[in-house]
Amino acid sequence: LGAGGQPEELLRRVLHEILAFNIDLARERDLSRAVSRILGIVHRVHLLHAALRQVLGTHAHQKGSLVDPARLRFDVTHFSSMKPEELERVEDIVRRLILKNTPVETFEVAYDEARKLGAMALFGEKYGDTVRVVKIGNDSLELCGGTHVARTGDIGTFVLVSEGAVSSGVRRIEALTAEGAHGFQRKGRGILEDLAGLLKVAPEGRPVADGGDL
Repeated sequence: LGAGGQPEELLRRVLHEILAFNIDLARERDLSRAVSRILGIVHRVHLLHAALRQVLGTHAHQKGSLVDPARLRFDVTHFSSMKPEELERVEDIVRRLILKNTPVETFEVAYDEARKLGAMALFGEKYGDTVRVVKIGNDSLELCGGTHVARTGDIGTFVLVSEGAVSSGVRRIEALTAEGAHGFQRKGRGILEDLAGLLKVAPEGRPVADGGDL
């Protein structure tokens, strides 16, 4: 194992996340894919950052984030609340980037060279002379030392759930991913079906004949 105990620490983190989030490995056909979902938690932040800059403009910069296998929180510089259609566009862009199943490249270069390549750096973060760059096709190029999936498709489902102010000029985006997103969607579908039953319409809006099934 490598110097400094880093591989052991990474293994402990993987095992901890497997237990903490009750991943049923017996039901996973591909163990490596299950582990990739855990290791790719940082990756979702890169895609969300890229989508926000597409929708809001290049003034949108990451101010902080919190990620785990089921959810993420992302703080971004922006001067006003986001409109519902803007949130929808951001969510759609992230989902499309995931579905593209783009290979993820990582490499190390000198900091100045990385900046010349156009790699995004986290504001206020201190970097050494050599940095790690994460490249997702032509969609994202950022400095990051976190763990990542091999392809964007390994990230799974992505759902935006809230947006609000943190401080002047900073907005907070919260999203659910993987099993967190699946649970959220199942709950929403259940609520929709209950309301449809009360209104006697099919969930997609079709009237239902008396005595008919939804």
